Amino acid sequence: MKKSMVLALFLGLTILSGGAWSIDKVTNRFNSVEKLLTESSAARQIESSGNPEALAGRDQAHSHYEKARLAKEAGDIETANAELSMATRVMMQAVRLADRGGVVHDKKVTDFRSRESSITALLDAHGRVMEENGTVAEGEGLQRLVEQNLQEANQLVEQGKVDEGRQLLDETYVATKMAVEKIRGGETLVRSLNFADKEEEYEYELDRNDTHLMLVQVLLDEKLKDARISKQVEPFLKEADTLRKRAEQEAGKGKFGEAVLTMEESTRQVTRAIRMAGIFIPG
Repeated sequence: MKKSMVLALFLGLTILSGGAWSIDKVTNRFNSVEKLLTESSAARQIESSGNPEALAGRDQAHSHYEKARLAKEAGDIETANAELSMATRVMMQAVRLADRGGVVHDKKVTDFRSRESSITALLDAHGRVMEENGTVAEGEGLQRLVEQNLQEANQLVEQGKVDEGRQLLDETYVATKMAVEKIRGGETLVRSLNFADKEEEYEYELDRNDTHLMLVQVLLDEKLKDARISKQVEPFLKEADTLRKRAEQEAGKGKFGEAVLTMEESTRQVTRAIRMAGIFIPG
């Protein structure tokens, strides 16, 4: 898939319409999670690992899926959605356990799995934000596109084209994350999440900063070749880099509350840089 097609997801996607979740609308999600649990490369990786913890995690994910199925049959769509989210989250944790078990030594593949997990979590967050808003997204397009990209990326990895698969995942990650932020009218997803502590919130802000830096690469690659635009953008990117390094130092000293605020400001500077180049993004 071309970058322009992926980026169109968050630059032009129709987001919201009224109503509540229906059984028909949740069916696609059931199909997606079932494939993740039974047919995906992640499922094969866990099976082949022989790692007891990973296998136990997979079984737990299946248990959550079964609870979701029973809730759906009872007409409890909210519970079904929550159990599907848990099934996905537990399955991705099981994949990471399989990786740590030593089956996957290639760091590129390990990083690929981590990014895949992040995308799936974001897709779940997309559903949570819609529920929070009391509205339904015409989200089938987002769901289908993400599932298609994940399948294509995994096929590339299985063909030994890990770098190409990772590039597609990165573009999909950016698009999914921006779609989540768009449905909140420009608010960041952090406002709807409950963090266990400031360290966990810092990890989220670090990942969010990485996402915006990725946007610089994806959106401004050609624009920065223009000396005039580069001159306007560079001061913001330098300030963002300075702030990020300060945040990392604060986190290294255990000052996670301060690090969260500093990293947020770094991300704001990256956003300003992108806007200075003539591209509006929310946030």
